[in-house]
Amino acid sequence: MIYKTFPTVDKKFLEALEERYPDQCPPLGTPVEDIYVKQGQVSVIAFLRHQYKQQNLNILEN
Repeated sequence: MIYKTFPTVDKKFLEALEERYPDQCPPLGTPVEDIYVKQGQVSVIAFLRHQYKQQNLNILEN
C-alpha cells in the first residue's frame, strides 16, 4: 500500500476534537452500536494525535 503525505494537523483542531469526543468509557447500559461509534471516534482522534506528534518531531529525533 502506498501512503501519501498526510495534511498538517492543527493543534487547536485536535484539541477541539479531543474535548468533544473524550476517551472515556460510555455509561453502563449503552447500546453496543453506540459503543462502536464511540470507539470509532476515539480511534480517529488517536490517529490524528499520532500524525500531529509525527509532524512535530524535532528533525534531530528522526
